[in-house]
Amino acid sequence: MVIAIYSINIWNSNSYNCNSKDTNITMAIINICGYEFGHRIECFNVGGTYDIQSTIKRTGNYAMRINPSGAGTGYSSHGMWSTTTGARTAFNLATVYITFYFYVGTLPALASEEFFRVIETGGTNIKMTLRVKSDGKIQAYAYDGITQLGSDSASSISTSTWYKISVKCGTGSSASYEVKVNDSTWLSGTGNLSTTNAGYIAFGKQTNRNSQTVDFYYDDLCIDNSEYPNYTGINLMRPDSDGTYTAWTASSGQKWDCVDDIPYNNTQYVESTLVSGDSYTANMISTSSAGIPSNAQIMGVLQLMGVKRSSTSNGAVRTRLRSGTTNSGTTSNYATTGTEYCIGIMFLTDPNTGSAWTLSALDNVEAGIVEYSTTYKSRMYGVYLNVAYKIANQNIVRNILFA
Repeated sequence: MVIAIYSINIWNSNSYNCNSKDTNITMAIINICGYEFGHRIECFNVGGTYDIQSTIKRTGNYAMRINPSGAGTGYSSHGMWSTTTGARTAFNLATVYITFYFYVGTLPALASEEFFRVIETGGTNIKMTLRVKSDGKIQAYAYDGITQLGSDSASSISTSTWYKISVKCGTGSSASYEVKVNDSTWLSGTGNLSTTNAGYIAFGKQTNRNSQTVDFYYDDLCIDNSEYPNYTGINLMRPDSDGTYTAWTASSGQKWDCVDDIPYNNTQYVESTLVSGDSYTANMISTSSAGIPSNAQIMGVLQLMGVKRSSTSNGAVRTRLRSGTTNSGTTSNYATTGTEYCIGIMFLTDPNTGSAWTLSALDNVEAGIVEYSTTYKSRMYGVYLNVAYKIANQNIVRNILFA
């Protein structure tokens, strides 16, 4: 199953520089996405022809589809969430490791088209791109998008099949790159990948190369700053009742029911009180209800929420995750604006114990928000947990998936 959450503001430019670069990063998974919000809010940016749809998906209920015709384009992008405010930001890495699942409905009839790129911290310039050819072979291209790195892959991907794609992208005029398909190396070497660090990744055909119609699907994204991510799936936990803190006000009905919708929507919300420190938290569905196997090892928990100011002036909020008797969250205020955004924070370990997450701890976790303004109110439209996990024997699962 997959997890997703969304970020409701989407800009219609090719720049991804949402916020300043984040340098307070530990060695591990830094972002996960399964598109399980059923909404674009989980993406940093989208453009062209795209759809978060439910017909073709690897796990869960949704996956991203990008299917431009002819010279058209389509894309979605991802970075990471600030470790201080929860805002969208560049991951700012000299070497980044990305794994995602890729399904082709329609290959280009001729030549090749892009299906993936790594982007500099500034949000615009390319570091590396991948293309797929009409025969299903994969190509890697350098920072200019037109200089091929090495040769075409010896093997080809087929239509109507999910493939695990893993990409390593370094930094420098002679930097290392690698492309794995189902854990086998198809492309590798060195090339000019720009001397600026990586900040974002993007799926789809963002630049038209050969005016070919394509139909691409993406699911279960994981970005890591030190090694290829090791995970089986990404599942979504959402609210099912009110938690310990209930100070915020419901737009209508029960508070938890205002922030649990899938697909994500912004017609209901909980609203802050202008009392600094007032909080709302929700209990989440159990791990078993979320489809997380009983023998799973939790690799990371990403809390995400959709927020916006209530009036014409910005509010101020922080995230809150309650595990056991420990409250944790962002350490600096996030300014809620007139545009709805998703904010998030990653928990690699249980903040209540400092050790690895257990399923029982996740079964009792609460997620929510804290007021930090006394003058302008904010609203929260949804709160969710994306949970990346692996099961005891990853190889068995992989053989089943790709048999």
